[in-house]
Amino acid sequence: MLRGVVLGIAGALALTGTALAQTMPWVSLAKGDLAACTDTIKQFQARWLSAVAYDRDEACKTTDAELCSLLKAWHDDWKTMAPADFMMDAPADCEDCVEERMIDEFIDPAFRAAVPVIIVQAADAKPAAPALKKDHTDGYAFMPVVYHCLSGLWVEKLFKSGQTLEGVKITADEGRYLKTTPEAFDGMVRSLSAKYGKGAVAAPKPAAPKPPPPPKPQVDAVRVAVRDCGNADLTPAKRIAACTKAIDSDVVGAELVLAYWARSVMKLENGDVEGAIDDADVAGDLYGQDYSVQNARCWSRAVGGIDLDIARQACTLAIRLAPDEASVYDSRGLVGLRQERWMDAWNDYDEAVYISPDFASALYGRGLAALGLGRMDEARADLEEALDLDPAIGEEYAEFGIEPDDLRAAAPAQPRTTGSGGYVGRAKQSRGGQ
Repeated sequence: MLRGVVLGIAGALALTGTALAQTMPWVSLAKGDLAACTDTIKQFQARWLSAVAYDRDEACKTTDAELCSLLKAWHDDWKTMAPADFMMDAPADCEDCVEERMIDEFIDPAFRAAVPVIIVQAADAKPAAPALKKDHTDGYAFMPVVYHCLSGLWVEKLFKSGQTLEGVKITADEGRYLKTTPEAFDGMVRSLSAKYGKGAVAAPKPAAPKPPPPPKPQVDAVRVAVRDCGNADLTPAKRIAACTKAIDSDVVGAELVLAYWARSVMKLENGDVEGAIDDADVAGDLYGQDYSVQNARCWSRAVGGIDLDIARQACTLAIRLAPDEASVYDSRGLVGLRQERWMDAWNDYDEAVYISPDFASALYGRGLAALGLGRMDEARADLEEALDLDPAIGEEYAEFGIEPDDLRAAAPAQPRTTGSGGYVGRAKQSRGGQ
């Protein structure tokens, strides 16, 4: 969600001309590439099936016949698959998104911007396998082990294709989300190049002494436009005009990305959904490696109820780039509400609340998703807490066309519990399962 986030991208981008110009290398893993990870995938498959069986049994106990039947079919289908076939079919990190697979970020070029994430996963030490709990968390908890192995396969295939990682860089801000530094990341690139390539990427030579800075130029109209484009104190109309002037003045690099991103946010605030989507997409074409840009692509579509599959993909990429940022889960939560994927919406909003417990929008969205699942007491508690934090939040969702009364009227008679995927609500869990 972008509400209240106006100037944040200026710090979030922190881009250099080099980072903007780079083209990420890419290869796509195929089923035949997975042999080296067979043992890891076998362990994952066993844990995933155990988690699905747990969810299946719980659903059957609660007489949720539809979910019980669905989980039985999924379990029986995945149980017959060879490990590589299962890996190519295993769902992503949400409960009902069977059409979205864990392996997508290693085979779909749309995830090219997440190459630095793959590099960090490949360079890190293999995560320890978590202890078995024999509940619905076992499959999800094992995902880091699987991602580590797949990342190594991906890097190895990249070098075999004749490509290299030379020139792949991250900014300091990107390092913050990857929990590393640009210098440490460069070391990872050299280490992986030595392991999988013909040799290590040479360490950078010490920089020459910097010349004294030139005299500061006089502030011109273009500089004023760039400044006003990012000025949160100005009205949306004035900021849109300033951003447009900056774009028309041929600004480049981070300033151009910021101009399109900020104009997208302001257009959405002014009700111009299609204009907001267009500007967010241009920002994504210029630099899709920033979570704020991908979040704008997702949120603008979610607000308008347009191109929801594209919105979900953009949000998923934003989550890959910034897994600790509550706003991106909040955005994908709205996509889930729009698609009536109640469990997926609940999970995303729950993750946002886990990260930011006083996030009124996420609490309200989680309450709406709970209504869609028929979990009335839980929904009432979330909606009331959200309105205590922000009395206007209900009106905002009403503008999206999502009303609690409508969801109550359409709620299933039998509440839905957890679905497949091994995900457990962490925010609920951290509060003692309340």
